[in-house]
This record gives sequence, C-alpha cells and structure tokens, in this order.
Amino acid sequence: MARLRSLARCIVAALLWVVAALAVAENGVSDREILLGQSAAFTGTTTGQPAAYRQGAQLYFDRINRDGGVHGRKIKVVSLDDGLVPERAAANAKRLIEKEGVFALVNFTWTKPVAAVLPIVAQARVPFFGAYTGFDGLYAPGQRYVFTTRASFRDELQYIIHHLTSLHLNRIGLVYYDIDGSAGLLLDQVTEMLRRRGLKPAALAQMKLNSGDAAAAVGVISAAKPDAVIIGTSGRDAVAFVRGMAETSARPMYYARSLINTDVLYRELGPLAVGIAVTETAPNPYKHLGNAAREYRRLLNESNPKGKPQYIEFEGYLSAKVLVEALRRAGKTLTRAKFIAALESMSNWDAGGYVVDYSAHKHHGSRFVDIVMIGRDGRIVD
Repeated sequence: MARLRSLARCIVAALLWVVAALAVAENGVSDREILLGQSAAFTGTTTGQPAAYRQGAQLYFDRINRDGGVHGRKIKVVSLDDGLVPERAAANAKRLIEKEGVFALVNFTWTKPVAAVLPIVAQARVPFFGAYTGFDGLYAPGQRYVFTTRASFRDELQYIIHHLTSLHLNRIGLVYYDIDGSAGLLLDQVTEMLRRRGLKPAALAQMKLNSGDAAAAVGVISAAKPDAVIIGTSGRDAVAFVRGMAETSARPMYYARSLINTDVLYRELGPLAVGIAVTETAPNPYKHLGNAAREYRRLLNESNPKGKPQYIEFEGYLSAKVLVEALRRAGKTLTRAKFIAALESMSNWDAGGYVVDYSAHKHHGSRFVDIVMIGRDGRIVD
C-alpha cells in the first residue's frame, strides 16, 4: 500500500509539472532559443534598405547571443523575402506564425506589405514589432499587438514643412506617385499642413511608379518655380526628377523623407545630389556621441572593418536593442503577454542616446526626426 501511495504521489507530481510546463509554454520559446520572424523585400528594386535594416538588428542580436542570450536563450530570426508584394508578405506572415511557430514578427518593411499583414497580426494575436515604414494605418490607436520604434511619415512631413516655413520658404511644391492609398494620403497631408499655415501648394505633379519618366512632373514644377520641392517619389523616379529639373532654370531646394536612399541618390546623381535635404528618424550614426551609436560603430568595425555606418542599419540596431530590453523585462518565463506588458512598461527608456516611450495606451515609441543634407562626396551633413 505504501508503495502504491508513493507511486501515486509521483504520478501526481509529474502531472502537475506537465500542467505547469504547458501553462507557461509559448510558441517560439524554448529553453535555449527565442525564434522571431521577418518578411521583407530582399529582392526587387528596394533591396538595399531592408537588407541594411536586417543587418543592423542582427549586429545587436549577435552581440547578445555571444554574451549568452536573454535569460539563457539565444535569439534567432527567420527572414523571408516578399519582393515588396503584399500578398507574399501576408503568406510569409502566416507561414512564420503557423509553420515556423515564431514568438513575434519583427522588422517587416514597406507600406503595402505591412498593411497586408496587420489583419493577420490582430487575428493571430502575435506581437508585431519594429516595422520599417511610417504610414498612418500602422500608427492607428487600439492595435494591441503592434509596436513601432520610429517616427511616422506624418511626423517627418510635419518636420519638413515646419522647417521650410520657419525659413520663410512658403512656395512649396510636391511631386508624388500616381497611385492609390499612400500617394493620396501624402497629397492630403501636405495640403492640410500648409492650409493650417494659410498656404497652398505652389505646384503639384505626379509620376508613375518605377517609370523613370519625370518629363511631365518636371514641366509642372519648373514652371511654378517654387522655393522648395518635397520629393514623394523614390529610387530611379526621384533620380529622374532631380536630373530633369537640373536641365531647367528652376533651382528649388529639395526635401525628402527618410525612406529615400541617400546613397542611391548620390551614386546616380553625383554632384546634383549635393544639397538635397532628407529627414532621418535616428541620430547620426557617423558621429553621434550616445552610447548606442558608439557601440554600433564599434561592433560594425569588428564585423566588417570596411563597413560604413548607415542610418537605416543603425535604425535596425536600435530596434533590436529595444526588443531585447523588453525580453529581459519579461523575465525567464517568457510569454507574449509578458513581452507586451514589458514593452508597455518602458516609459522614457533611453537606449543610449535614443529614447523610446511606451505605455498601455501608447505603442509608438519615438517621434524623433532630424534633417540632414547630402554634402560633397556623398557625406551626410547635419
């Protein structure tokens, strides 16, 4: 009888252990690893920025993993290519959640792919962290599983217009894409922000996405001779516009938001790129004296002595640093609910010269915006 009672106690203890283990188990979390999932445009016309964003995050994850991980767990990221196609991004998100079993989705890129994924995130109740875009839908309130680490497009645009009007450069033109959704939103935002200051756009011109045909836009903008032009296009379209404007007598100042690639502008335009102003949503990675920037430069040099600091890579680095801090705060028994609560506890948390501010009612950590300029030899001047 005693042996039976002892056996029964062992069985009960084992069952209690199994129940406890199941109660705390979470997808993507094991004793040794935290599995994260990413989908980004690693092929196509915009490969440089997503690759740099991933490299910056991985630079920090590698450092954390070398030091033993977070509460003994190494961080692993499964990265899939969506080619900037929203349907592929949505399929990748489902695969990462359902097949790969990731703990969270991180560092997705570009507006339309991210917009396609947000309903999946809400339905699956999976954390969606640190996307590289800034459209209004991502920043809408009430999205429990969505956290951002960078200022929104609206924040960047507001900064540009405030800067220009402070300099009494009130004749402002806009060139933007002839597509639905984000393009119409850009026009509406510019028009509204100017209206509040008693102004109207000096000229409006459209371009076809990825056409490289700027003739019509150049004609409209150059005829108006604005003080400044906000470039709402990117890649070869932005290059074609600036090059076309150089052949006219108009000499406006050019301003663009951070998603434009300054390296591409200088590589394609050479001296014509000098003086173009661009908003950035992170401190200058070349010379900022904060601990995060110094640490980033040191780790970059260790991993690639010929590597050059990049804003977008530094953004990825900062995003990873915020995520790791939340994982630490969530504790050894990691769950998605604890991770979200940990992020919400990060009020005015300083990542080393870059502050994020979250709460239960505020999931968008930063509104930091600065304006830099492309200088001689492609160097960034701030």
